[in-house]
Amino acid sequence: MVPLVGVTGRVTLIELDAHAITDAHRNFAAYENVEIVEGAVERALKRFVRADVVILDPPRSGAGKNVVEQIVKLQPRVITYVSCDPASLARDCSYFRRARISDGFTPRI
Repeated sequence: MVPLVGVTGRVTLIELDAHAITDAHRNFAAYENVEIVEGAVERALKRFVRADVVILDPPRSGAGKNVVEQIVKLQPRVITYVSCDPASLARDCSYFRRARISDGFTPRI
């Protein structure tokens, strides 16, 4: 992923789990253009105003309406959603659809 953004691009990881944060620091230590934000996605997303691509891998319970609405406000060109639970994926997709329609924004999901 990092080579795809090039030297002027940026990758921001938002993670709450302490083990995943430790792994991310180890895996991306050599990349200056990778930022690791520790904390809840819902809070961390508020500091961003734009995103080109969002890769979302929420817990089994899904991202939820608030996170979906915050992502739509970033107007990403592409949203990739990784899910292990069909019910939460379907629910979140309905949130994306409603937010997209009300915002006039159409990302590829």
